Amino acid sequence: MVLKEKIHKLFNTGLFHIFGASVFNNVIAFISSIILVRVVSKADYGVFAYAWNIFSIVLLASGFGTDAGALQLLSESLNDKQKFKRIFSAALRFGSIFNLILSFVMLIMGVFIPLPIMESGRLLVMMVILPEFIYWYTMQQIYLRSSMENVKYSRTSLINTALVAALTIVGALFWAAEGMVIGRYIAYISSVVIGISIFRVPFIKLREKGLEKAVFKDLIKISGISMLNNGLSQLLYLIDVFVIGIVMTDEIQVATYKVATQIPTALSFIPVAIVTYIYPYFAAHREDRKWCIRKYRLTLLAVGSLNFVISASLIILAPWLIRTIFGEQYMDALVPFRILSASYFFSGTFSVLTGSLLVTQRKLYFNTFVAVLSGILNIAADYVLVVLFEINGAAMATISVVIITSILNVSYFVAVLVKKNK
Repeated sequence: MVLKEKIHKLFNTGLFHIFGASVFNNVIAFISSIILVRVVSKADYGVFAYAWNIFSIVLLASGFGTDAGALQLLSESLNDKQKFKRIFSAALRFGSIFNLILSFVMLIMGVFIPLPIMESGRLLVMMVILPEFIYWYTMQQIYLRSSMENVKYSRTSLINTALVAALTIVGALFWAAEGMVIGRYIAYISSVVIGISIFRVPFIKLREKGLEKAVFKDLIKISGISMLNNGLSQLLYLIDVFVIGIVMTDEIQVATYKVATQIPTALSFIPVAIVTYIYPYFAAHREDRKWCIRKYRLTLLAVGSLNFVISASLIILAPWLIRTIFGEQYMDALVPFRILSASYFFSGTFSVLTGSLLVTQRKLYFNTFVAVLSGILNIAADYVLVVLFEINGAAMATISVVIITSILNVSYFVAVLVKKNK
């Protein structure tokens, strides 16, 4: 009876809505990526993939990280409604203004800088205002999360994912690469309008009372650090395509490598979901060395076994999977797909999992160090190995850096736990 009541409480507070939405979003995003490579030519997909990759790199600085900063401060101010509103408005205003700078940077890149994939510059110019709409949607999500409106958060997330997937595909059917950009504009604009009109999320209020200087300083500090850490971590997954475009200047090779990354990247939700569950327990027991070591070993054994089966299956079934899901034209993605499938085992078992658990021990600066180091190593390895082995080299660079970060994270985490016992 007690268990039933706990499950009912978790359901009412939106836990299962969040997990369900996360799984659904990943499935829909993956299915849409499969459909896209079928409805547009390989060249058009390569052009869009390269332009979107550059866009995603620029977007790492979106809002100066005020989405993360606002989430922290809003969560701390939940019981002070007036302060809550002021923090949200200040973050939204600052982030929106900062994104105008990003839009200008994208415009300069698209118009004046000759990109290696020629047509991608035109698409980048089309995307110049898109950072604002994506940022506004993201801040709506932050508002709902920090307000504990988990059911609404999940519903808006589902709506946005469905709109982006459907409208990107429709746009691709009618206008190829340009249509994919147009579809995403309509999707994010629609999501923002739905958030304001149906879910009652407030928008920018120019006359909202300003924040106290100390609180605003905290907002910018937390946002900046979060932008640096999160950006460097995500850069690992974006730099490959960027370097391939620079070195090989071939949209076909960009498309091939992008397809090779689809399934291994989609699987990242598995370690993220596991961390979401175990993080509070490790944080609560962070001073209990024996408990942490015992549970860490059990977690690695369970997650490692699962990921080994997944990676081995992907490697063995790679020819059938690529031919069935993406088509015969992408069979040249076979080797990088297998390398990245092996890389998933290390990232999903050691790197992501242990890196997140280091935060429970309050070792934030070590994560920053690893993020900076991995970023530098990845850029250098990508350039050298792509020159030598083309797209296979990009995959080799990824798995090499993932193994290094895994060794660093695991070694340091164990060392921290051992030190606690002395």
